[in-house]
Amino acid sequence: MVKERTFVLVFPYCLEVYVIGDIVMEFEKNGLTVIGLNKMTVRPKFAQKHFHRTGRIPSYHPSWVEFTVSHPVVAMLLEGEDAINKVHAITSRDWKITLSRDHHLQIDG
Repeated sequence: MVKERTFVLVFPYCLEVYVIGDIVMEFEKNGLTVIGLNKMTVRPKFAQKHFHRTGRIPSYHPSWVEFTVSHPVVAMLLEGEDAINKVHAITSRDWKITLSRDHHLQIDG
């Protein structure tokens, strides 16, 4: 099978609750390699194009573009066999993120 590359944009909320490492680990556990990772601020046009292209508008935040552009995000380039389908399967899960007082993370999904 041919290696594919795909782009992932991680929402500001994940930076606020310190789960970026756990998210990266989830991708790596599924056989994907992080080719690039950058913490950055995006412009409204970029956020609109990204979510329009993916067809996945976050329903949990009413003003998702404003939220995404008002805080830093993490942009990742991932590579691996069947990377696009794997990323879609991982990010489509209905994850319940639980953060305890000692910052122990549990992701159910």
